This record gives sequence, C-alpha cells and structure tokens, in this order.
Amino acid sequence: MKKKAKVLIMYSGYLPAKTYGGPVNSISNIVQALGEWFDFYVIASNHELKSIKRLSGIRYGWNRIGYANVKYLSDEELNVKNILCQIKEVSPDVIYLNSVFLYKFVIASLKYLKNHKVKLVIAPRGEVCTNALKIKRVKKELYLNLLKNISLKDEIYWHSTSDEETKGLIKKLNISPVKIQKCEVLPEKVIPEISYKVKEKSKLKCVFISRICEKKNLISAIRYVRRANIGVTLDIYGFKENLKYWQMCSKAIGDSRRIKYCGELESKDVINTFNKYDLFLFPTMSENYGHVIEESLIAGCPALISDQTPWMDIMDKNAGFIVRLGNDKEFIGVLNRLCELGNDDYCMLRKNCRQYVAEKNEYYSVVEKYKRLFGVLNF
Repeated sequence: MKKKAKVLIMYSGYLPAKTYGGPVNSISNIVQALGEWFDFYVIASNHELKSIKRLSGIRYGWNRIGYANVKYLSDEELNVKNILCQIKEVSPDVIYLNSVFLYKFVIASLKYLKNHKVKLVIAPRGEVCTNALKIKRVKKELYLNLLKNISLKDEIYWHSTSDEETKGLIKKLNISPVKIQKCEVLPEKVIPEISYKVKEKSKLKCVFISRICEKKNLISAIRYVRRANIGVTLDIYGFKENLKYWQMCSKAIGDSRRIKYCGELESKDVINTFNKYDLFLFPTMSENYGHVIEESLIAGCPALISDQTPWMDIMDKNAGFIVRLGNDKEFIGVLNRLCELGNDDYCMLRKNCRQYVAEKNEYYSVVEKYKRLFGVLNF
C-alpha cells in the first residue's frame, strides 16, 4: 500500500475549541474529507480565544481527533523555536498555514524550508481582502510589506478561496498567479432533513450568530432592528471576541426589549438554532466564505447579508437578500417588508434556501481540488 503524504496544519485553535470562527470548521471539514488520502497532523493553542484556561478533554502530547493527530500547545510553547521542533517531529510532506498574520507559524515554517524538501501552502482565510485589511490597517500593511520582501522558494503556494482573495494576494504580496491555487471552501457534505418553522404575520424573529467583533458588524444589525417595525426582534449568539466592541453593542441595544444576547453556541447546535428563526441578519464587513451563511440556508432560514460575501447569487435563487454594506435605509426596508409576509410566502422562501444550498453543494469536486492542493507530485 502506498504511504500517505503527511500534512501538518497549523492555526490558532482547533476542535474542541468553539471560539475561533469559520477556519476551524474549514480545517475540520478538510481533515474529515481527505483523511483517507493523507495523514493529518494539527498544531494549535490549548485554550479558547481570549482565554487562558486549558481546553477540557485534551491530553498532553498527540490527541486523535477524527482523522487528525492534534497537539495543543500553551502560549509559552507557541514560540518559533518550539514550533520548529514540532515541525521536525512530524517531518511533513506538506505544511498548511491558515493565516498570513500568525507570524510565529510563518517564520518557523520558512526556517524549516531552508533545509527540508516540503511544500508550504498558506491560506490567508480572507485576511488580504479589502475590508478585512481596513481593520488595524497600519500594522497589517507593515507586516505584509515585510513578508513581500522575503525571498520565497518554489515550494511555497498560496491557497485562495475566491477571486477577491486572489486579487488581494497579487496586489498586496506580489504573488505570481501561477503560485496561487484557487480551491473553494469545502461545503458541508450532508444536507440534513428539517421541519419548517411557522412564520407569524407582522412578526420577524431575526438572529445573529457569529463572533462578536468589528468585522462581523453586529452593531449595524442592532441599529437596523431598533429602527425597524415593532414586530422585528433580534437574538444574538456568539463569543465576545472584542469586549470593547461588545460594550458599544450593549450601548446600542440600550433599553430595547426586542434585542437580547443569548450566549455562545456549540457548532453542533448552530443549524438547529437557525431553524427556530425567520431571518439571519448579517451585515458583515467581509467574509472569505461564510460557513454561517451556509448553515442558515441549510436550516431553511433566509439570510439578509451585505454585499461583502461570496454568496452573491442568493437573491437570484430567491433564497435571501443582499444589501450594499452601509445602506441602512435598504436594510431596514427589507426587514419591514419581510415582517409583513405570512407563512405561505415564507414557507416558499425557506424551501428555496434548502434547494439553493443543495444545488450549490459541489462537495466531491471540491474534495478533488484539495487533493491537488496537498499533492506533492509537482516538486
């Protein structure tokens, strides 16, 4: 039997952590889909985002999580020297980095490349998209300029998941298009059966499910609901990644009884939670993919989103609504129009969501692209 190639994946966090957002879902989906063809190893921190408490249920050393061997490191252990030791221990054929800005992983990987034949794949995960770069812009620009001037070897490839990301890589890092491999985010394999929630006329139960930080733009969602008809409500779920931003959001909520924070969600509970609501309100500033949008549609929950996501054909399929980022009047107008819809109209909208996401799901063709992305025959 042919020996499997070893793929070492490095990112800030990994399962069972819940607070690191979409990239963890993306990595987990890749591991589960390609475990038959590759030996996966994952290095990640041993705690939740913005926490120092060690994750429960993990052991020191290597842990078997699904198809991957996972090592969880403390903040003290996440230094360039130790990361380099971990890479040497695995002796991978492929290193897969899930961020441009996790510089300790980047530096350790580049050091390893000096003396070892290995394919390095870097996935920016939307970090080089225009709106994402506006947040902490000066620091990011300085870092990207430093990275751009590093002499990169032939074994380094860049994983893009969208045309915008490809343009960002070319513009910000001067990456040759031949070094960029476009491969869409791996979708959910199975579309589970659901029952449709009954929509009451003159009421609209909205939900926001995401990390609470500036990029996800919760504060705008709050303002839209406060200015919409009295029948529009909003429940908020998500990890408070940025406490100062959450304080701004709390101030915007004020004394409104139509808006409430409901805590954090386990990944396994997201689709069932969406199924209880009429609308996913998500005026995000930038999404590389938007797993949470896919999950809302799987649950039969139409999405009202900004124009800063890859889901730009959602209106063509009558499965949701797109409004230009910052167009407050139109966001509020859509909320008010949907509030007045009865159950018959809304039931059709829910069915369209499910049909749209089922048709969009190209699971097996995307799996083949990842096989090529991690393939080592080309060097």
